[in-house]
Amino acid sequence: MQLSNRQIKIIARLLTIDSVITTKKLADQFNVSIRTIKNDLNVIQEWMTNYGDYYQSKPHAGIWVKGNIEDKEFLKHQLLCSINYDHVKTPQERVEQIILLLTVNSGFITTQ
Repeated sequence: MQLSNRQIKIIARLLTIDSVITTKKLADQFNVSIRTIKNDLNVIQEWMTNYGDYYQSKPHAGIWVKGNIEDKEFLKHQLLCSINYDHVKTPQERVEQIILLLTVNSGFITTQ
C-alpha cells in the first residue's frame, strides 16, 4: 500500500506521542480539513491493520496507537520501509523526508 507524504507524517506523529489526539488537532497541525484527516486515517488504519491491532480510536476522544515502545519501533521500521524515495522531487519535499527520517529513527542515520 502506497501512503501519501501527509499520511506518513500523520503516522509518524501518532507514533511519537503518548496520548490521544483529536482529528481537529491533526487537521490544524497539517492545515487540512477534518474530512481530509478522516480520509487519511481510514488509509492509516488499513495500513496499521496489516501489522496488528495498533490503531485505536474512540468517538469524541480521539486517535492513538496502542502498543509498547517495541511495538511502536516495529511500526516505525515498517513505515521507513514503505517510503518511496523516488517520488521526492522538490527541495521542500526532500527536507520533509529528512525530518521524517530523523523523527522516526531511534538510532543513527548516515548520509547514505
